[in-house]
Amino acid sequence: DDINADAIVLIILIGACARIGMLSKCQSIVAQIPLHFYENQRICNSLIHMWGKAGSVKDAQKIFKSIDKPDVVTYTAMSEYTLSLFFLLISL
Repeated sequence: DDINADAIVLIILIGACARIGMLSKCQSIVAQIPLHFYENQRICNSLIHMWGKAGSVKDAQKIFKSIDKPDVVTYTAMSEYTLSLFFLLISL
C-alpha cells in the first residue's frame, strides 16, 4: 500500500481541515479531491476523522461504508465520532 507525495499533501490538507472543523471548508476541499484518492485507505481514514470533527457523522459513515477492509484506525475514527454524537443526543 504505497503512498505518493500527492496523497501525503492531501492527508495534510484534510488534517488541517479537521483541525479547523468548519463544515463549509471541508465540503469545499472534498469537492476537489479526485475520485481515485478514495481508494487510499489512509485518505479515507483522514476523511472520516475530518467529517467527525466537522460534525458530519453522515459523511463519515458514507466514507466508512466505502472502505472494503476497514482497519483498526478506521474503526477507531468512526466509533469516536459516533459515540460523541450518541452522548450529545442523550444529554439533550
